[in-house]
Amino acid sequence: MTWGMLLFWIGSVVASYSMEFVNELRMVKDAADAGYKIDFKKLDDAQKSLLPINVKKLSTLSMFLPIVNFLTVIKNVFSYNEARPVILDQFRVMGCLEEMSDIEMKEYSKKPTGFNAMLVSYKAKAKLDKAYKLHIKDGFICGDIYYEIVGNFEDVNIVSVTGSLTRYSEKELKKMIFDSFSIIFKFNAEENNIDEAAIKAIETLLKSDSNTLLSEEDDKKEEFADLDTYRKKDVLIKKRKRK
Repeated sequence: MTWGMLLFWIGSVVASYSMEFVNELRMVKDAADAGYKIDFKKLDDAQKSLLPINVKKLSTLSMFLPIVNFLTVIKNVFSYNEARPVILDQFRVMGCLEEMSDIEMKEYSKKPTGFNAMLVSYKAKAKLDKAYKLHIKDGFICGDIYYEIVGNFEDVNIVSVTGSLTRYSEKELKKMIFDSFSIIFKFNAEENNIDEAAIKAIETLLKSDSNTLLSEEDDKKEEFADLDTYRKKDVLIKKRKRK
């Protein structure tokens, strides 16, 4: 009988905490669907300031009491359902919401679940750490393009963009990256640091009609036509170091 009661107690605690976790995932997903992340540290601090310490302790202890813990979780679920239409506004006032970045939104949209929403910041950081970075500084244009190389330079995927470069289209950003490829390859070819196959691959890419990334109606002379022009415009090309 004693073992049976012990197993029932452990089972009720595990089940109640699991239900509470699922309820929190609903909350995280609702925030992510609206383009936000929840800062749980700030939320916890806000709750501590609003709730008396005794009430907080009582709520925690109730999770370890069989039957009471189920009733507590069910109450929390119903409370959230009632507050759901305005909960994000309340979190915003409390300063517990943080807007998702573009890369975080892309990662979340791949699998829009509460669990993925909790991991999206870590996934985005890992993707940025592995990405290449092109830093551009040219007059009023300043920012970074984080990108991934597809295959043998067949294409690139834009991972994230910062600064004034966010105003540019994906085609224009890719054009900047392809231009940097051309300049880097030419420079390294002169220094005998790259083989002919790589040079031909990038030249084919740049001449391909499918990779004409700026409109044909733009008749102005191509900027960054050679390395010296690129240097004068203070365009810095860096590969992001892997940690």
